[in-house]
Amino acid sequence: MAVANRRRRFSGRRQGGYRSELKSSSRKPSGPSRPRSPTRDDLSVEDIQRAVCRHFRLSNSALLRKDRHKSVVLARQVAMYICRTRLTCSLPELGRAFGNRDHTTVLHGVRRVEALRNRDPQVKAHLRAILKRLADLE
Repeated sequence: MAVANRRRRFSGRRQGGYRSELKSSSRKPSGPSRPRSPTRDDLSVEDIQRAVCRHFRLSNSALLRKDRHKSVVLARQVAMYICRTRLTCSLPELGRAFGNRDHTTVLHGVRRVEALRNRDPQVKAHLRAILKRLADLE
């Protein structure tokens, strides 16, 4: 008896009945709920990376490299923080934009700059200067 019921369920799938109902009822709308990586104020990740590199006097390749020198890491994390707060990119998208880093690395950088911003006046000054430079671009 159980085998017969199973055959009936699978036979309906082959004919498109069950499967087509499943497709039509469980599908999300065809358009994405939010665009892939649009920006607020017409900024891009590359614009932010350029502004941060100019501020910290680094090359773009240094920002994207695997280098973990303290000054490069701070600049990279500041850039990640600004991207995360000013753009609508996801963490994995930002990770890919910063040298194929994992999304958790981006999250750590964003959280670290948030913490430093509140207790280190130098980081706050860096952020203010970079954001002013970006505002001038717009």
